[in-house]
Amino acid sequence: MNSSTPSLQGQVLKGVDATEAPGDETDDYDGHGTTMAELIAGTGKGGGLKGLAPGAKIIPMRVALGEFEKKKPSITIPDTANAIRAAADGDARIISMSFGGFYFSPQEHEAIKYAESKGKLLFAAVGNEGHKKNKQGYPAAFPEVVGIASA
Repeated sequence: MNSSTPSLQGQVLKGVDATEAPGDETDDYDGHGTTMAELIAGTGKGGGLKGLAPGAKIIPMRVALGEFEKKKPSITIPDTANAIRAAADGDARIISMSFGGFYFSPQEHEAIKYAESKGKLLFAAVGNEGHKKNKQGYPAAFPEVVGIASA
């Protein structure tokens, strides 16, 4: 996520880069993380989005997904599980995972259960094809996670 976006200035705390790739946790290659952060905690400054909780702070966690994943595909499952565990061990009360896939990962599920045991509330993407019927995906399909969709 781009922490220098006007509506996110002052909203982004130090995070974790679980990828071991060049850059840091605030690198956003396609703008998705920035938009999701603004939807949650954007202040509306500079013409940006005003989020649902503009008083909230964001702790970014970078994992390898999408085009970035193709550069180093072997790190995806450990990335997400490690990022979830790091968030669970931190001060965050809500873990928002704007990613998903069709494959069940035992490591990811163990991390989800660990986060729930620490009192974290977990949200994850279920897809953006609500008008067609989204397929079941993970981590949203885990019973400990609230699934969020877009039409």
